Amino acid sequence: MGTTKTKLTGISKWLLFLLSFSFCSLSSAEGFTPELHQEAQSLVEQKSIKNMKGWDGITFMCIHDGSQFLENVCQRVNIDIELLGISNKIKIHIFQNGKYFGNEFAHSDGAVKLKYRFQSSGGETPAAVIGTLSFLASFDDKVNNRGIGTYERNGDLILWDTAFVASGGNQHELLSAVTSEARLQTKRAILHFIKYND
Repeated sequence: MGTTKTKLTGISKWLLFLLSFSFCSLSSAEGFTPELHQEAQSLVEQKSIKNMKGWDGITFMCIHDGSQFLENVCQRVNIDIELLGISNKIKIHIFQNGKYFGNEFAHSDGAVKLKYRFQSSGGETPAAVIGTLSFLASFDDKVNNRGIGTYERNGDLILWDTAFVASGGNQHELLSAVTSEARLQTKRAILHFIKYND
């Protein structure tokens, strides 16, 4: 897993710390030779083709821990995803954002789920915000439990995800930083979808 620090224009380094990381990215760590890196990239590409190809559209939801601060973030993210869908001619169904606790959204036939989950340290101006963006596929299967019997198992499989952490600054600065990074990550997700479904 690779990590990168992202510099935000107009905000002092001591005011804001932003860390973004992608679980589908590969690190050029010591001992990770170019040959191994190329082989790993090839495996990631094959897995991406298998996971991301063939979807008719996207069902999207932005969920959060209930704070007004994150409600404002989700409202902006919903607008961004809607505009990205229109400009790229992708069918996107947006579920209205809701609190995290017990809130999941239905799977639309032929569409892949895209979920943005935000958590904060709480308060009117949180000390830190975590944003996780994931492509998900629902599964519903019957499992044989070692001869005892069969039972149904269902849930979501993570096909691709990325995340970031932001902290520091006043409310306006933090909101600006979080929504800016969320917009960037959302664009990355849409480009990832287009790459395999164009």
